Amino acid sequence: MEYYQSQRYDEATRLLKRVFGDNPEDLKATAMLAYASNMAGDFKVAEAQYLKLNQADTKNLAVLFNLAGLYAKRGNEEKARGYYRQVLSVDSNNFRALKLLANSLNDPIEKMEYLAKANQIRPTDGDVAYDLAGELSRQKQLTAAYQVLSQAWKADTSNYMLLKAKLPLCITMKKLDEAKEAGEMLLLNGDSSSFVINSMGKLAMEKKDFKKAISLFKVLEGRIEATESSLYYTAICYEKLKDLKNARAYTTATIDASLSPNVGSYYTLLAYLHEQAGSYKSAQAAYLKALQFSTSSNTYYSLGLLNDFKLKDKLTALRYYRKYLKSNPDEKLADENRSYVKGRVKALTK
Repeated sequence: MEYYQSQRYDEATRLLKRVFGDNPEDLKATAMLAYASNMAGDFKVAEAQYLKLNQADTKNLAVLFNLAGLYAKRGNEEKARGYYRQVLSVDSNNFRALKLLANSLNDPIEKMEYLAKANQIRPTDGDVAYDLAGELSRQKQLTAAYQVLSQAWKADTSNYMLLKAKLPLCITMKKLDEAKEAGEMLLLNGDSSSFVINSMGKLAMEKKDFKKAISLFKVLEGRIEATESSLYYTAICYEKLKDLKNARAYTTATIDASLSPNVGSYYTLLAYLHEQAGSYKSAQAAYLKALQFSTSSNTYYSLGLLNDFKLKDKLTALRYYRKYLKSNPDEKLADENRSYVKGRVKALTK
């Protein structure tokens, strides 16, 4: 006992082996050696002793948890999951096993199943609520995610991870006042992370306070934490404020920072901004650049209009109008545009 209290587990292990041998027959001694070896980091000996205990009693939950923990520590997640499942075969509502098994799973559907059951048993557990809400959000089950977080938050209003999860969720669900309250509480608590600042910038955009949004996104720039998305949102804010010079500059910065499949849409935005500013040649170059990343019927349509009415290049306009018609634009969304383009083609070929 003295060795345990002073956490001298190596010495405890040596003493137990000296008294009972390397492989004791007595189950109580086996349990003591298994525990001491585990705590001393001698996982091979601990495994052998716990397996012996498991053979003697396959429904001993403490032994099953210890075996699962041993395998998890050594990176054998598959075996660890097997022992968590054995715990659940004995006690299907074992919260700890449900939680640990969920955390070890890679399949999102299976993971959510175990998290949901754990949450049903203990809805106030912050870790489970946070993880379950994340999985639900990824499955677009936003109302369910919000309810899970809200219930856990009511039980523990000092758990700021729950509040951090609620912030973007409330913005997406248009619960803007609640999002504002959550963001301000996080900032007051000293969390001025890029995640919180970026989320508050998005919130300001939702409230149409584009100047405030820009000031928040610029905080990230000042800390050299600006990202593709924050630069893009800054460009949108400037466009909403009719500041085309800055809108174009930030769209260009977004493209420079972009590593995502959205780069084509960024070039399309830049082209639109060039058009609004009267820079028609630059607009055409940006539209053509957009087509290098993704073929879009809307880009063909825009190029046709640009060449037809701004650049006065009827032959080029005709080429892009025909490309637009061949691209099979969405019928429901493009009926009016298609009819208009057919009319222009007819007029330009007279």
